[in-house]
Amino acid sequence: MQHSPQNQSLKIELEKLPSMPHALLQLLEVINDPDVNFDQISEIIQTDPALTVRVMSVANSGANYRSTQYKHLNHLIICLGLKTVKTIAVNSAVQQFFSQFNVDDKGFLAQFWQTSLLTAGIAKALAHIIGSNNEDEAYIAGLLHKLGELVCLSHNADSYSQKTKQLLINKKKTSLYELQSQLTQLEHDFIGASVPEIGALIVNDIAPNSLLGDAILYQREPAEEIIGAPHLIQVVNSAHKLALTFSNKEHLDIQLNEAGQDHYK
Repeated sequence: MQHSPQNQSLKIELEKLPSMPHALLQLLEVINDPDVNFDQISEIIQTDPALTVRVMSVANSGANYRSTQYKHLNHLIICLGLKTVKTIAVNSAVQQFFSQFNVDDKGFLAQFWQTSLLTAGIAKALAHIIGSNNEDEAYIAGLLHKLGELVCLSHNADSYSQKTKQLLINKKKTSLYELQSQLTQLEHDFIGASVPEIGALIVNDIAPNSLLGDAILYQREPAEEIIGAPHLIQVVNSAHKLALTFSNKEHLDIQLNEAGQDHYK
């Protein structure tokens, strides 16, 4: 159950949290607005020069590359479509926020980001499958679901990494429910709260009127405990557990291909 942090180490880490990019806060406000238009998204992105550069760079590289590179944001949004640009913008803004955390283990950060992206992709695919109108919110919740882990890493990356890696090495010997319970206990012993509790605490402060915080908070709950809960909570719970189930990216690619979500890999 969510509570105010009492552990002194957690209080200190929360006080040191980097500021959430203003553009991301604005994107969180409009992401589910069916009436949001090209001009509004363009205006939000351009309030943050670093985000503008990231969006343009991503759109002009890799899978998003076209025969001619985009030189103007408005042209990019019109050509790629609002849906794709919203996804690129959210990814870029969240990654920008994550990169501000004081975590020295860059390899762990890269793995953390990949897991966040993959969970977001599953969440969006599941939301689409059940006919939810909140696919974008499910995607964002997937990106942010492990936010509390960055707080743990900022506190003591070496210690937290060693403890969790040792636990995950033994995961084949335990059920998923037991693994989740052990992780929660490990995190309480380590910093005074679990990763879902920390993440929900941060997100509820940022977006108090959304279900994002609850979706993050209940990600580890047994499925039978969230029957009847809002779709977003059930989707993120399932996406989190599915992501844990896959032993490598190839298995996840197969699932995403079947769901028609190649774009989100």
